[in-house]
Amino acid sequence: MRTKFLLTAVCCLSFLCFPTHPVCAADVTVGKWRIDINENNAKVNVYHNNTLVVNESSCAFKNGDKEYFQDQLSGYAIQTAEIADPFGTGKRVTVTANTTDGITVTQDYYLYNDYILTEFSIASDQELASNYMAPVRSTTEVSFLPANKNRALFVPFDNDGFVRFGSYNFNSEETAESSTSYEVGGLYNDDTRQGLILGSVEHTDWKTGVVAYTRNSNEVTNLEVYGGITSEFTRDTYYKNSGDKYTDKGFNNNKTNTPTPHGKLRGKIIKSPKVFIGYFADWRQGMETFGDVNAIVAPKAVWDGNKPFGWNSWGVLQGDVNYQNASETATFIKNELKEFSNGANDVYIGLDAGGGKLDDEGKMEAFISECKARGQKVGGYMNTFVSWGDDPYDVCLKANGEYIRFDGAYALDPTHPSVLSGIKNAIESHIAKGFSYVKIDFMSHGAVEADSYYDKSVHTGIQAYNKGMQEIYKYAAGRIYVNLSIAPIFPAQYAQSRRISCDAWGDINNTKYVLNCLSYGWWLDHVYQYNDADHVVIKGYSEAENRSRITSSILTGIFILGDDFSDNSNAAVITAKARAKKLLTNPEIIRIASQCKAFRPVDSAPAGGNQDAARSFYATVADTMYVATFNYGTMINRAMDFDRLGLEQGTEYVVRELWGNKESIKTGNWTESIPTRDVKLFKIYPKNPTPQVLKEAVWKSGGSFPADWVIDGRFIWGDFNNDGYKDAFYIAGQGGGNIGLYMNDGGAGFTLQATTLPALNWASAAAIDYDNDGNLDLIISGRTNEVSGNRKIVTHVYRNNGAPEYTFSEDTERSAELMGVTSGNAGDNDRPGRFLQVFDYNNDGWQDLILTGVTTDGSSVTALFRNNQGKFERMPNVVDGNDFRAVSGGSVHVGDANHDGYADVFVQGWNGDFYADLYLNQKNGTFSRSEALSQLFTASQAAETVFADINGDGYDDFVEINSNAANLFINNQDNTFTKYDETVTGLTKSGATSITAGDVNNDGRTDLVVSGFNIMTKIYYNNGNNTFKGVDVPKEVTARSGNLNLVDINGDRTLDLSNFGYGDGFTSAYVLNDLSQNTLPANIAPRVPAGLTVTYTDGKFTLAWEPAADAITPSNAIRYNVYAKDENSGIVYFYSPADFTTGKLKTGGAITTLINQNSFEWNLPDGKYTFGVQSVDQADVASEFLTVKYPALKVEEVVWTVGGTFPHYLESGDAIWGDFNNDGRVDMLITGGRDSGTLALYEQTQDGKFKRVQSDNAALAAMSRSKAIFIDYDNDNDLDIVVMGKGSSGTSLPLILENTGAENQYAYVKNTTLAAGFLKHYFLKDEHSGRGLIAFDYDNDGWTDLLVSSDVPYNKATGTSATTLYKNMEGKGFVRQTTVVDGGEFRHITQGSVHVGDVNGDGYLDIYNQGRAFLPSAEDVGYLYINNQDGTFKQVAMDGFVPKPFSDAALVDVNGDGYSDIVEVNETSATLYLNDKSGNFIKVKGAGLINGKCVQSTAGDINNDGFMDLIVTGEGIVTRVFYNYGDNTFALGGVPSEITERCGAINLVDINGDGTLDVASFGWQNDWKNAYAFNDLSKSHIQANAAPAAPTNLKVESVDGKVILTWSKATDDHTPQEALRYNVYVKNNADNTVYAYAPTDVQTGVLKVRNLIPLIQTNRFELNGLASGKYTFGVQAVDQADLGSQFASISEDIITGIHSIAFDGVEAYANAQRQITIKNNGQEPVEYTILSANGLMMSAGVCATAAQQSSAVLEQGVYIVRLSYGNNEASTVKVTIH
Repeated sequence: MRTKFLLTAVCCLSFLCFPTHPVCAADVTVGKWRIDINENNAKVNVYHNNTLVVNESSCAFKNGDKEYFQDQLSGYAIQTAEIADPFGTGKRVTVTANTTDGITVTQDYYLYNDYILTEFSIASDQELASNYMAPVRSTTEVSFLPANKNRALFVPFDNDGFVRFGSYNFNSEETAESSTSYEVGGLYNDDTRQGLILGSVEHTDWKTGVVAYTRNSNEVTNLEVYGGITSEFTRDTYYKNSGDKYTDKGFNNNKTNTPTPHGKLRGKIIKSPKVFIGYFADWRQGMETFGDVNAIVAPKAVWDGNKPFGWNSWGVLQGDVNYQNASETATFIKNELKEFSNGANDVYIGLDAGGGKLDDEGKMEAFISECKARGQKVGGYMNTFVSWGDDPYDVCLKANGEYIRFDGAYALDPTHPSVLSGIKNAIESHIAKGFSYVKIDFMSHGAVEADSYYDKSVHTGIQAYNKGMQEIYKYAAGRIYVNLSIAPIFPAQYAQSRRISCDAWGDINNTKYVLNCLSYGWWLDHVYQYNDADHVVIKGYSEAENRSRITSSILTGIFILGDDFSDNSNAAVITAKARAKKLLTNPEIIRIASQCKAFRPVDSAPAGGNQDAARSFYATVADTMYVATFNYGTMINRAMDFDRLGLEQGTEYVVRELWGNKESIKTGNWTESIPTRDVKLFKIYPKNPTPQVLKEAVWKSGGSFPADWVIDGRFIWGDFNNDGYKDAFYIAGQGGGNIGLYMNDGGAGFTLQATTLPALNWASAAAIDYDNDGNLDLIISGRTNEVSGNRKIVTHVYRNNGAPEYTFSEDTERSAELMGVTSGNAGDNDRPGRFLQVFDYNNDGWQDLILTGVTTDGSSVTALFRNNQGKFERMPNVVDGNDFRAVSGGSVHVGDANHDGYADVFVQGWNGDFYADLYLNQKNGTFSRSEALSQLFTASQAAETVFADINGDGYDDFVEINSNAANLFINNQDNTFTKYDETVTGLTKSGATSITAGDVNNDGRTDLVVSGFNIMTKIYYNNGNNTFKGVDVPKEVTARSGNLNLVDINGDRTLDLSNFGYGDGFTSAYVLNDLSQNTLPANIAPRVPAGLTVTYTDGKFTLAWEPAADAITPSNAIRYNVYAKDENSGIVYFYSPADFTTGKLKTGGAITTLINQNSFEWNLPDGKYTFGVQSVDQADVASEFLTVKYPALKVEEVVWTVGGTFPHYLESGDAIWGDFNNDGRVDMLITGGRDSGTLALYEQTQDGKFKRVQSDNAALAAMSRSKAIFIDYDNDNDLDIVVMGKGSSGTSLPLILENTGAENQYAYVKNTTLAAGFLKHYFLKDEHSGRGLIAFDYDNDGWTDLLVSSDVPYNKATGTSATTLYKNMEGKGFVRQTTVVDGGEFRHITQGSVHVGDVNGDGYLDIYNQGRAFLPSAEDVGYLYINNQDGTFKQVAMDGFVPKPFSDAALVDVNGDGYSDIVEVNETSATLYLNDKSGNFIKVKGAGLINGKCVQSTAGDINNDGFMDLIVTGEGIVTRVFYNYGDNTFALGGVPSEITERCGAINLVDINGDGTLDVASFGWQNDWKNAYAFNDLSKSHIQANAAPAAPTNLKVESVDGKVILTWSKATDDHTPQEALRYNVYVKNNADNTVYAYAPTDVQTGVLKVRNLIPLIQTNRFELNGLASGKYTFGVQAVDQADLGSQFASISEDIITGIHSIAFDGVEAYANAQRQITIKNNGQEPVEYTILSANGLMMSAGVCATAAQQSSAVLEQGVYIVRLSYGNNEASTVKVTIH
């Protein structure tokens, strides 16, 4: 019998090729590989060590449906060339041939030492189309394995459907399962382990397979590797379910259906997959090599963090996850599983599907914040390539004309813009929320073959998958950890890890499933950073099974728990927690999980097939081996074979079983009893281990700088341009003082920055941010370069001018405050220039300076300068009442010798003798000289000393190297030190010394680099026992008398080395620590500290935090840095300058001043701050900052109680609230729906319920895709309705519904006359959610106008959108305003929103409109239109705004200053722009808002604290409350799940009349949402809201034809006075019509319309065009919760249309006798006429010059006095008789 095995598998890299030449004898050899090519038919025999492994291989392909085989080709030509490329060096053999129909076939074989790669291409003048290309195809049998126990490896395409890996015996029964393997396969012997590995190393275009037929037990009769396979395993076989739906047949044993064919690649040149051929002594090494080659073609997705540990909610909680149980679980993991949590592992708390419930609860932000405070990170969940709805749509893929559906979801087109946009939005949203990890699920849907794709350049499923994955990588890379769940194995370069199995819980069968995948897929961590063994579940299984499942995860890769560890009384949960504390607190177990990658199988599964798993697995770390052996069934005795494990027979090994903690000595094979369903995990290491060899850095040349006379100077490194890379500044010591600032070009080199800094001799320099502006400034000091005798010693301060140029200018005032110093007297040489030191000695947040050396007059000095908020002040007599000892020729150093958190100072040098002084900081601005250390020192000049933690205990030790000594002083932690001299340490005495320290070889210990006379330059590697190993550095950085630096130059988190000075000539160069050429571990940042607390007592802040951990640096040796941002002034204080976003330190190269303990006292003034703390390892790699606010911001959160629901499904519609029947209770109208439409009116009854009314009213016809608004357009005190949208016929129409009032039971009737004046506005489907319809009085004429931003039927003038203003013509019609902006209309905008507010405080409402405009070109725009007060507007460009379609904004007063600010939320940004009170808007960073698509927002004071809060809803946002802290930041809260929706309508309105805002929403979120919820004061701490006091001092006057109302500002119990808004009404006493700025009940003050109602924001209002007559005027105050006061009112007679200015020198006034007096002080007589308000003449006459006349006594009222001269010049004044 023959058995067929299908082993399925199939970068553009640059190759260096040497000249080609034809070969005669077509055989080519490279190392152990040889290929023989038959020159007659070009078939290839492949040999390894003379063993034939592939016999007569040829290529085959299709063009269209026609197949071509190599036998049909002719015109063969063969050439060879030597190559050197990323795979190595070797030879390339190229075979070309032609078909009879003009296709050229070119096949390349690349021979390297360890493997062969091959590929071919087809080319033609005509377009080709191929879905089958086989670079390897052999039909001639071959035997290359021993006679028995041969296996064929099966690797599945993905991990869906619980598919297993497999290993099948040759010549076994052929089954469908055993005939397929994907992307890679192998043929190997299970005893000898030798094997042939074949697979594809490219995964951009093809799904590739390996087909093998076997006969007998060791013969391979056919072998084929080809691109173009599809089957049920690639998810390309479907069966018809019903209608247009397809479902994966999967593994239901129906194999009769033909799979969808692989897509055809098209073009004039088409290339096959590149295929790997490797023959190995150990097939396991072969699989790992195959993975490594894949990673050359497509490098792994980089991850700079630690190995993920954590928890995933899908294990047990699944859809029941909520804030409480997730938070309690995370707390349990932190507090009870300390070994699991507190190591260097990054612990991710993962919210899987269902985790969005925390958003529904409004608790997501709090949850993320709490996790971060515990030192945990938070993971989220996405599925980007699936649609879960029942109805497919145009973005879904089709196969054979039918939609593709499997696993219950439709496959989305990964190339479609909406899918790509969704990927971007989802990732950006996760990052913005604070997620650090995302699990992306159901990826295989993105790789299916389809009839077509949106991107017409894409023809295959893998091409489409790559498009989608590239988008994921584009936005996720380096920002968030990506873990793939159900996903193809390849391509692998887009994610950090992938689940090796899928949905494995906790019993032994789940463990066996995971280990089956590990048995044959362990090597996948060569293409991913890690494998993922899925969530480990303890609950409900035996302890033995728990051990097995935990061990399986440790063996596989990342370690993720899955239990419910909440405070649950369930017995199973309690048991699981107890087991977790027992099993997950074993430090040895946790250490294995942290250190090891995937374990290898010792042997294949004994039973073969695709269900079984290997029994034993192993991994090695140095000379230690870890072995796990499992029992999947009943009790068994397992033979532990030394040879199979790779142990040396006869050698004594310590064997410790870690679960049972039993230890024994083994020298050979032994038998181990494994209990039922249990595991044993052994740690095996030699009893007499080989001493560990110290790992040394391997250096590669980096570059150099100008090197003339670069001695006796200083070279410093700092990030001067804030790009995250250290720049170089040096100032040479002699020969004219060479000087230069070089900007780091992203690690690729340096560019000289032009400066005006002067050259100095015997100089030093320091980087300092002396003004706390976030830019590193420079201080330089030394001797000027004038002619000898005129030289001066100076110190200059140069201020960094910041972005974008980062130039430097001397701050002469600061320079004058400092004294000049240099290293020594004239003629002194070999004085390295460390005589300036920057540090914050008094912990006040300002960097101070200490300097030592010689001044201009030749005297010595050591001086401390305090930085007093940017100004330097010398601090004399601060050392026990005296100055620091003055020395010359020495150096100054800073560290914390006594571990008290305050920097101490060490100074050494010459002053009549050699001195070395340690000055201990007394924490009060003074120092005390310590004799404890000084007496031990052997002081010298031209020397250096460093503070450095040599033994990793967290206390600064000292290293002293000079011409007289080489000593190490270990800090005894009691203010004493133990001295170790050079005979112990291995250090070397030397003069002219420079020392730097840091962890060079990434072993967690502080190494030293020293230069000097005797040693030139050496690295002293720290052996960990107070001794060092000295190793020379490369010659190019060998020098003395200069300056050494250890600094990460190229950003790889590993220390590089720079040096300048004198060696074989002058040297100024750097070398890079080449991780690619050494065995050093990569360095990653330490964990972010947890548990930061801030207290303020006795005039200082105390910060405390939990000690951090690092994978390399011991916890005690980790140092810390802190920052504080003053939220009032904006000043940011650092202990050591850093980027507070990335955490990268800005200085380096020396011993960066940092904090050695996990607390810090900060002498900052009391105030409002954001504090941050970060951890720093021994290589100066820093974590991000953990931040907290002080004082802790707090808002009272609302407790919501669901009030009720409405029986309507609303999408693409609106819901509005208003009192349509004047009963004082708000009612509700709902309109819209995507297609079918709704228009329903609900009346709130006396008991607070809602009943539908007027349902039989034909006027309330259904409207779809519509918006509505309540408006009293006819000033009859009844609310009318305007609706814009599509009617039942699908055509656009406006609908004006007139309220017929109380006498008609407030029935609505259509007013078709008014409706005729409108364009046919409508709104988009789901995508338009913002406000599109506004009722407001734009011209203050007493009639409410309408503003619409929507779509209209297409016309050339407007495109498909219209933003239109309609003026209310006194209730008789609405007229479109076509010349309202610069002689035209507003820019036509759709898919956005429109808002009104008073941005400049002039009492006239301005407009903000944003969204997408289509004419004259399509663009996303946002415009502010300033009201000109004359019925027109001025368009203002909004610089810095990022408007987007499908979004909303809010024009509301966020900061309570009385001016409208702008909140804009869209798919890319969520931004607060504060109004500067002049209509200019300033972007606020860190407001705490969240972006999303399809947004609608509303605002109001929800929690009665006087600040305007926000509610935002939309895709990626759901529905969230943003509570206003009052400092321009927001806290995230939530609403009940019944309220949670997107793309519908959201309203804040006081439904139950208790003065507090409630919430109502309509829309969709996993279900239709149509509910309202009450703000339940009885269940919260929120105070009740009272109405504001009524305004006072209401005055009315008529000026220039305007009626002007003024009043005194009101007050309120919550809302700030400046934030109060006002409403006015005007009642015509003749006809009782009432104009109200916002519709209101003038008797009670209750507003009739709610939710973002336009109101007056000043205490003055102009009314235009009011006719003369008797009126009652009223004004009320309205708080931020829309609660209005009673009205203050006044009645006045109004006469308009008169001039208010009389002649010069002429007065007309009312006297005390109720007469009108005319007084003429002019030069000629004046005629006068007095008229009553109704025009009746009351008196007339002439008033002579210098005289006055009075009328008769008049009644109370308003009178008009007309005045004129004889030349007909006239004037009119108004006079009121009271």
